[in-house]
Amino acid sequence: ITHALTVVPDTPRWIEARAVLLSEHCAVFGAGGDLILRNDAPGGGLAVVMGRPPEELLLSVLVDRPGRELLCASEDGEHWRRVLPDWAAEEALLYGLKRPGDLAPPSPTVQRLSVDHSLAHLPRSLREEIGQALPDHAVWCAFHEGSAAAFAYSHWRTEGLFDISIDTAPASRRRGLAQLAVSELIRRE
Repeated sequence: ITHALTVVPDTPRWIEARAVLLSEHCAVFGAGGDLILRNDAPGGGLAVVMGRPPEELLLSVLVDRPGRELLCASEDGEHWRRVLPDWAAEEALLYGLKRPGDLAPPSPTVQRLSVDHSLAHLPRSLREEIGQALPDHAVWCAFHEGSAAAFAYSHWRTEGLFDISIDTAPASRRRGLAQLAVSELIRRE
């Protein structure tokens, strides 16, 4: 892990990789700059591949848990698509806040979500995601007409960065509620 921490920079591109390394549940495979990092936390499904470790090694690292997700650099994506032809590929876009002044002002409609708030009105997948985040993460919520509507929380953290997950109930989109929730999260962080 010590070697991997020297290889994996604390940058937005590698936030998940570095956060997994900093956790107590990381397994590291490979050598030099060609690494596979695997989150072995209970329920953890993330693996990160950096560079081009041997294909057989990657396949052996991924067999332990169905449904695992694999992150790689975009420039290596085509290579790993060929190695894992049955896996669905998805490109991730990274956004960063350039000016703190771009935050929405504090709003009385935003509060930290608790297990006492009802999420019954949300689609099942969103309800499950928020329900899984609540025990371990501060989830900031913008309410609309009395219902929990937009959510922001940070899952991955490094020494200097944190990522943000943002979700809005379909019926509440296009009202600026996600901006209110994420602004409060950023202020609190």
